[in-house]
Amino acid sequence: MPIKTSLLFRVNNNAYHQMISWQKRVDVDVLRHQIETRGQALVVRLGSQVGLQKITSLPELGDADPYYGAFGGAYRFTFHPLSGPQTGPLSAEQSAPLTGPLPAGCELEVFNQMGGFAYFYPTRIDPLRLFLPNPPELQRMSNGYTRPLEAPPPFPIENDPQAGEMSFRIHASLYATLTQWGWYGRSLSAYDFIFIPTTASCLVRVRMRESGAILDLLKESPV
Repeated sequence: MPIKTSLLFRVNNNAYHQMISWQKRVDVDVLRHQIETRGQALVVRLGSQVGLQKITSLPELGDADPYYGAFGGAYRFTFHPLSGPQTGPLSAEQSAPLTGPLPAGCELEVFNQMGGFAYFYPTRIDPLRLFLPNPPELQRMSNGYTRPLEAPPPFPIENDPQAGEMSFRIHASLYATLTQWGWYGRSLSAYDFIFIPTTASCLVRVRMRESGAILDLLKESPV
């Protein structure tokens, strides 16, 4: 029967709250700079109001989301597994070794890419670095039949403030593309897994740490 495999990274508990608090502080610093230097700032959310608007006074922490351009993509989330099994030459449809959590945990770097662009914020913003005790998970799914699974791929990032968790997923079609990459086939610790949410989508990239080679999964995947 068809089996599809995805790779999941979770940020939860204390790490989740640290990440959200850090993003709120960065956003309010960006808005403060714009108001102090230009007398106004653009936001895409103010309280419960969603939509592009100007503000002239600094909102409370977490009450507004800055405008980071039509494309967005201000925040980059980079996961580096600290260890893991050999990844190849298995395909995404093979089973036995691709099940359950992997050893050790993950490093996570959250970086605001707009620091250093004068319109948004004039200097580089130091990234947030966290250790995640929970390792990435290789998850297998089957519909129990010989026909293919046809569910549409989910959005790569899901945020659940109530549960205090954010998940980042390389879904099955992208994972299948990853397993065919010439640079893939070592321990997961040999790679960085990069997610950049934008206004319309989410860029998903994998970087081979030793060579610096980068695979843009959205460009390479047929889905």
